[in-house]
Amino acid sequence: MYYCHQCHSFYAVRDGSQDVVECVACHSPLVEAVRSAAHREELQRLMEQQQRAEEEQAQQRLLRQLRLLDGIELQVHGAGPQWHLVHLFLPSGPDGPGGPPVDELMRSFRRFPHGLREADRAAHPEAFLESACLICLEPLQDPAEGEREGERETGGEERGTNNTTTTTTTTTTTSTSTETSSEGQPVVMLPCKHCYHAECIRTWLQQSRQCPLCRASVLPQENVSNAASSSDIPPSSTPPAHSGEPNN
Repeated sequence: MYYCHQCHSFYAVRDGSQDVVECVACHSPLVEAVRSAAHREELQRLMEQQQRAEEEQAQQRLLRQLRLLDGIELQVHGAGPQWHLVHLFLPSGPDGPGGPPVDELMRSFRRFPHGLREADRAAHPEAFLESACLICLEPLQDPAEGEREGERETGGEERGTNNTTTTTTTTTTTSTSTETSSEGQPVVMLPCKHCYHAECIRTWLQQSRQCPLCRASVLPQENVSNAASSSDIPPSSTPPAHSGEPNN
């Protein structure tokens, strides 16, 4: 068995008599032979450390890209061209934003596991006001929706020309689409009704607890109420005495 330090994967070689000089997956020369179970566990720990480091680097790159969007005018293509002035707030305090943990916040949001689908439009029409995630600019809709629509259109055209050919072609098209179709990314809806990809907004929430677009708080209502009440100054039961005025 060998371990690749480039793509962080273990793999076995059928012909054990031949030395491996490169990874069979990524062709990197950074391969190492696994000598024992203890050695494998050591490499497993190393792999997990490398993956965590790469995830942190990816988050930092995303935050740098978000800062570049601050103050620019962004065009989001939907039913019609829409323009938004993007103003991002990215606090850089060492302790990060306050409030509940990010995972707890994520569980409180409305979630669309495979992206937005037409079946969700009736119950959540506001989710379809934007066609792309403001953070990564990728579509919010499930790509399988477009594939199914294309299959229906293709099937209708073929049925109008030749029924026999249509049956065979439609079956082939359907099987091919099933193999190549990919599910959409999970989408969440914030309390302000703006939608983002789950992974994009998770990274954002590690730095800010406001919607990237409208700046509304994403904290549950009870947290917002508690924060507001704790900052209120209780009224005094007796008016302050005014110096220099005689008492009647």
